[in-house]
Amino acid sequence: MSNFIIIALIAYLFGAIPFSFLIGLIFCRVDIRKHGSGNIGSTNLYRVAGPLPGTIAYIMDVLKGSLSVAILPIFFITGDINLAEIVSAVMVIIGHIFPVYLLFKGGKGVAVAFGACLMLSPWSALASIMLFAIVFIIWRYISLSSMIATSSFLLFSSLYSYYFEGGLNFWLLGFTILLTILVIIAHRSNIKRLVRGEENRFSFKRKISTGE
Repeated sequence: MSNFIIIALIAYLFGAIPFSFLIGLIFCRVDIRKHGSGNIGSTNLYRVAGPLPGTIAYIMDVLKGSLSVAILPIFFITGDINLAEIVSAVMVIIGHIFPVYLLFKGGKGVAVAFGACLMLSPWSALASIMLFAIVFIIWRYISLSSMIATSSFLLFSSLYSYYFEGGLNFWLLGFTILLTILVIIAHRSNIKRLVRGEENRFSFKRKISTGE
């Protein structure tokens, strides 16, 4: 039990590191909380500071999720490695969305979740990111694409585990349900703007924006 607590704590503290905020502040000399949407995620950094800082921050967030799930359960041995991976995945995402370092005001958690999902169910995560790309190409809403892709991971991972792994992985199923809820909650302001038709479409040009 103590190792599960250690995994959860380290994953949370690691997930809470606000890479987009730090990259913006240190290398671009801009506090992204005061520009664009005010969100500390890589999408806002991309819009405010440009594609290179935004892309680097996105990669760092993906790595947060992947490394937490891949490494922590190995260093802190538990009786159930599957459960340890799920605990790590949940806590690294929660850390990103509610970071203690920034008074619990964090990002949307999608990039971190993608990294974690890549370790938990790689083929399902790849199918979800492909769906993300399709939705994004059609509508160019990062928020809508993120929510649809996250929700689809619930379906893809369940189907994959049922047909290729001999049955449902209930730990993974519980994680995907919680993940979907967390991401939807984190995007609640985006949902309101989508309903009102006020959500900004993503542009590859650097600009100040009030979306995402």
